[in-house]
Amino acid sequence: MVKLYYQKNTTLVNCFLQKIISLLIAVENKSSSLVGGAIKAGFTMGLSLIGKKVIGKELIAFDVNSGKETWKKPIKLDEGFVDYQFEDGKLFLIHEDGAKLFDYHTGEDAWKKEFKRKKVKGVEKTSEGYIVYYKNKKHLVDNTGKKVWKKPQKVIKNVDFEVDDEEEFTTFSYDKGTIFVTPYRIEYFQNGEEKRVYKIKLDEKNDKLTYHEKNNSLILLSGKKLYILNPDKELGKDQVKKIDFNDASKITSVEIRDNGYFINSNWEYVITDFKGNVIKNEYFKQPGEGFRHLKNFGSYALGFTGFGMQGLGYANATYGSALVGSGAFVGKQNTINRGIKHANKGVSQFNDGTTISEIGELLWDGDRHNAFKATKNNAFFYANKGGKKVLVQVNKDSGDTVETYEFGVDKPKYKIDKPAKKIYFSKGKDLKIFSYN
Repeated sequence: MVKLYYQKNTTLVNCFLQKIISLLIAVENKSSSLVGGAIKAGFTMGLSLIGKKVIGKELIAFDVNSGKETWKKPIKLDEGFVDYQFEDGKLFLIHEDGAKLFDYHTGEDAWKKEFKRKKVKGVEKTSEGYIVYYKNKKHLVDNTGKKVWKKPQKVIKNVDFEVDDEEEFTTFSYDKGTIFVTPYRIEYFQNGEEKRVYKIKLDEKNDKLTYHEKNNSLILLSGKKLYILNPDKELGKDQVKKIDFNDASKITSVEIRDNGYFINSNWEYVITDFKGNVIKNEYFKQPGEGFRHLKNFGSYALGFTGFGMQGLGYANATYGSALVGSGAFVGKQNTINRGIKHANKGVSQFNDGTTISEIGELLWDGDRHNAFKATKNNAFFYANKGGKKVLVQVNKDSGDTVETYEFGVDKPKYKIDKPAKKIYFSKGKDLKIFSYN
């Protein structure tokens, strides 16, 4: 990643760009700094970079190689810049009061008229022109931006689902129906039925969600209640399971295994089948536990922004993912649905179950050890067990203790060499090496 600084009329331009592109577009904020984005057809970081905050009314394009402006005049928006999207080789700019399509090579208007509608969410190319999405509705316009439909249509026809102006939502499609998720509720509508089948209220501060593409299931952890939602598999609100977590608020991730889920925090795990029935669970009391504390736990476990999640690699989880707060979850899923992700869907899939477990390392203060680590088939918890201070190796499928390794200290420093299947533990000047299976 390259960082570019550009000075113009005492306004600092701070932009990020990928090496593969030749054009960079920056958003200028006259009042403070400038937020920029690397622009290329099919590539964008989207809403997550700016958190939907209005940041400016002017866009400037630069040639990556020369640093010179490529447009004769900047694009000036009526209201402050909010978001952008690529569709059909064009740049779709969204501001606070509407949206418009531009040729991003020249900066010229691709539409004669602007789509004047608040809460515009995105655009999609069709044979007749473009479908513009806003709130929970959509409108067809021709290639010049002129409305084709006299009246807008609901995104999902014949469904009594409404949202407030400020309410984001995302959808999950099934053969039997559609699940809608907002930061405040989950609603399920069966195909052909206007009224919803069920509704689950969400607490944006405490409830956590994740979605698994592999089995098309939506997972909600609400306190000690575990919801696995999948209408095609007859899993809904009534199939909720109560799990006796030691501390549900600290559960951070869910990993898909061959026969179920491995759900864990740094201190405990629960193994369930695909319906949420508990197979095994265990909590590990740690040496010096009474003196330990977490740093910004809520922000890591519940408040991931889209940008933060991309930086940590949580953009698209097929085998496992972090549980995040409902607001962050909706934003992340919309980013995925709109194609605002890296070209390869597999870039951030957790097919070896290792990246997600490293979320545990982020939760500790810098002067505390990383209690939890994991490999493809094993989880490692540091524990006070039988009066000894040991690293416990747990099989993710069975929950069986594979081996324990005695470290004998409150704050161990250790690394796991996955290819060599070695554990390196240092104590003072001494280095111990353990082999594991």
